[in-house]
Parts: sequence; structure tokens; C-alpha cells
Amino acid sequence: MERMTELKEVQTERGTLRYYDEGNGPVVLFLHGSGPGVTGWRNFRGILP
Repeated sequence: MERMTELKEVQTERGTLRYYDEGNGPVVLFLHGSGPGVTGWRNFRGILP
């Protein structure tokens, strides 16, 4: 099974932001609401280049 990248957190005055810092090269930022949560990206990983 593939190793999951560590989930990181940043505390702000408006709440907590959770994110993964993965790979190298240009930054790609995906923003989403509460829906599937921070791990929802796993559902789409296989179809992204």
C-alpha cells in the first residue's frame, strides 16, 4: 500500500487549515468546502495527470 503523506496544520484566527505538501515543481492548490473533508483528494488522484 502506498504511504500517505503527513497531514499538516496551520492555525489561524478563523480556524484550522489542514493540507498535504506533496511532490515538487509548480504549486497546485485545491480548495474545497466541508464535503468529503481533507482526504477527499484521494478519490480523484488516479484521474489527475
